[in-house]
Amino acid sequence: MVKNVKHVHFMGIGGSALAGVAILAKKFGFKVSGCDLQKKTAYSQTLTRFGIKPFVGHNLSHLKGVDILAVSPAVLFTTPLHSEVIEARKRGILMTWQEFQGKYLQKNKTVIAIAGTHGKSTVAAMIGLVMEEGGLDPSVEVGALVPAWKATVRFGKSKYFVCEADEFNYNFLNYQPGVIIINNIEMDHPEFFKNEADFQQAFVKFIRKIKPPKILIVNEENQGVQKLLMEMKEWLTKEKVKVIGYF
Repeated sequence: MVKNVKHVHFMGIGGSALAGVAILAKKFGFKVSGCDLQKKTAYSQTLTRFGIKPFVGHNLSHLKGVDILAVSPAVLFTTPLHSEVIEARKRGILMTWQEFQGKYLQKNKTVIAIAGTHGKSTVAAMIGLVMEEGGLDPSVEVGALVPAWKATVRFGKSKYFVCEADEFNYNFLNYQPGVIIINNIEMDHPEFFKNEADFQQAFVKFIRKIKPPKILIVNEENQGVQKLLMEMKEWLTKEKVKVIGYF
């Protein structure tokens, strides 16, 4: 684990996820820089509004004085031999943005993680907005633009952190949620998961990371969720996980 992190560089900062996490990182007190192949993206204005001016293109010089290079998992699959990636791996400072978020932005937070094949962005935004309206002041990370915030994220000063929890690349295993919400479980990402059973086991591993208050909220009508609950029934009882179903 990288220690004494001060400067985080986001490679591909023009994307919705990296742009949002970069904004949160800056609000949390990190020095933030980033680069993208495109001079303008859908999130350029949002980054500018938060005082982040990305480099155009990729270059090793971007890593000068950087403590962490945060990338999208897609970069590791599509361009693993990129010079910035190779150098960061050599220096031991390479991680996905999910790893960074889990280790640094969610540290000492009560994490509310929304998982499932469909609907993560919608539910994460709704929960964030409800908590905001209720005065709970959460930090929120969503994979889509939330009009009320004019960004994909919201920075809050409370103990709560709401986020999407994506199963691809086992990304959600970087989080330790106290509350897990699962909308549905239907086979997805065949380029990563071998079969439906392999896909299902990713959710088993994810739920096993739950920590107090240990609340699991699930769509009981979904067949994938039903299979998951049956498989984990004994473990959920043993670990005293509070399971709340909805239809």
